[in-house]
Amino acid sequence: MVFGQNKYPLFFLVPPALIYVAFEWELAGAALGLLATALVALVMTLTGHGPTALMQGPLPDRLAMLQIFLATMTVSVLPVAAALARRGRLEIELRASLSEVEATRSAVVEAQRQSNLAAQIAGIGHWRRERASGQSVWSDQMFAIHGVTREAFGGRLADAIDMYAVEDRGLVQAEVQRAFETGAPFDLKVRLFRADDGAERVVVFKGEGERTSGGEVIAIFGVMRDITEEETARARIAESEARYRLLADSSTDLVVKVGRDQIIQYASPSFSRYGHAPEDLVGSSIQTLLHPDDLPKMADIAAELLAGGEIDPTRDRTYRIRTADGAFIWMEGSPAIIRDEDGAAAAFISQLRDISERRARM
Repeated sequence: MVFGQNKYPLFFLVPPALIYVAFEWELAGAALGLLATALVALVMTLTGHGPTALMQGPLPDRLAMLQIFLATMTVSVLPVAAALARRGRLEIELRASLSEVEATRSAVVEAQRQSNLAAQIAGIGHWRRERASGQSVWSDQMFAIHGVTREAFGGRLADAIDMYAVEDRGLVQAEVQRAFETGAPFDLKVRLFRADDGAERVVVFKGEGERTSGGEVIAIFGVMRDITEEETARARIAESEARYRLLADSSTDLVVKVGRDQIIQYASPSFSRYGHAPEDLVGSSIQTLLHPDDLPKMADIAAELLAGGEIDPTRDRTYRIRTADGAFIWMEGSPAIIRDEDGAAAAFISQLRDISERRARM
């Protein structure tokens, strides 16, 4: 439109069009627009059209004016296009950086979520107490262990110490103070009473000084784990162990406890009737007591116990046990499984009764 007529000097319409092209297609579009403008302007000027036709003078003067116009457009439009291209690259890089930051933040949040979930499943809470302010920062599991809410907890040692058993309060305070003074770690097993329901809990309370690069202790970081169920299970196992030991020690029958590795863990005092010192049998293999021909039978019964927890009562459970002088006597066993706190088979216990006379009458 500008160069197709020669009545009006419409040069001023070209720059806005080229700037628009630069905004839409950046550097490549601006260069293509300048090239198209130069070709159209040159052809139309040579054929006597365009604003330059309004000039009084020969063709070379009009071409010189056209060159000045095109040079002005070039130095005006190309820097704008270059700046727009740089802005586009920066926007792309910024979006990529933001995406990377968001991905990193999501990964951190997910890792924190998994960490909190693992801590919750394991019953482990973590805490940090600052030396200067005396304030504490607790994880969610710490609040759950103590039976308090984040809003109700003041965050100072005094706010938590009253929840501990009276005999443990002084120990906790002394160890925390010692950690602040020396940074030395501590590892305590103490009792506390939950604030919400008053339930007694046994916890492992660990901590260690957090130091600056200069070695100054500025805080204590630690963990707490609720081991109430473990302690209860351990106490039950110990009670059961003591009960069967009492029965075994007073029984005239032989009582033997054998681990899954076939190592004797306990032998009752009645083994002395056959010349064996019970303490000497502990740690040796049960196979040293059995007749070699009875070893396959024992292995089959052990496998049956592991598979179902009990054996067919009609099954032959007789064995020959070696006495201290090398003779063999017939015994009938009543084996059973001892399970650990997780329910897995940990050992076998068997009561063995002397049936030598019965075998002799057969």
